[in-house]
Amino acid sequence: MQDGINSNKEALNIISESFKTIFYDLNEKDNSFFNTSEILLKYEDLILTGIRFMRRYEKEKNSIFDPLMHKIDQRGISFLKKKKLIDFCMPILNEKRGDDLFRAVAVAIFGGQVFHEMLRICSALVLLKNIHFLKKYSSNKGNIEDNITRMAKYGVFGGEDEQLALSFIFRKPLLILSDFCYVEVSAFFGLKCDPIILFFDFKAENYITLLMKENVDFCYSKIRPITTAFGEEMKDFI
Repeated sequence: MQDGINSNKEALNIISESFKTIFYDLNEKDNSFFNTSEILLKYEDLILTGIRFMRRYEKEKNSIFDPLMHKIDQRGISFLKKKKLIDFCMPILNEKRGDDLFRAVAVAIFGGQVFHEMLRICSALVLLKNIHFLKKYSSNKGNIEDNITRMAKYGVFGGEDEQLALSFIFRKPLLILSDFCYVEVSAFFGLKCDPIILFFDFKAENYITLLMKENVDFCYSKIRPITTAFGEEMKDFI
């Protein structure tokens, strides 16, 4: 099992180096939606390869909790104590704003913020390939094409559409906890197993990873999330 994890991690390291060309092209100041879509489709095979290896790594990794590897977020600790969830998970400090959604998911999947840029680019391609679905169902009130172009750039905040794309990539729901509500975003109807769990700090406007100490089944017995998006009509092109 460990050999599989190491080989997939090594492959991801190699692929992430190739992604630097995509990062450069997408972050040109004059990018329009036409240019963004052209770049994403130009590198589609590479991006899909990245998604496949991320899925393989996530599927094979051991879910070992090691608090010594991370800095603990104190606001997250206060939230978990208040909600009586402190015995089940640990909040991981995420000091970056703008990239925080992708960094937080990267910590949940890979144990660190490595590959967060790949997650952003992969999410942009998922949204591009499902643009007709988004135009029908997205709660984003802006122009969908402009949002994809903006989100593909380094350092831009991710929202519900990007959460849906991340759920699509890993075939897991995102369970987002906050002081005001618990929200579940899932790209696949009825998918309840092993969610990626985040805490959204409204004051800091920041996503924080909640790493599980015990079996994740507690989530759906302890809380009742509001389901905000199901992408059952999304096109599975991977």
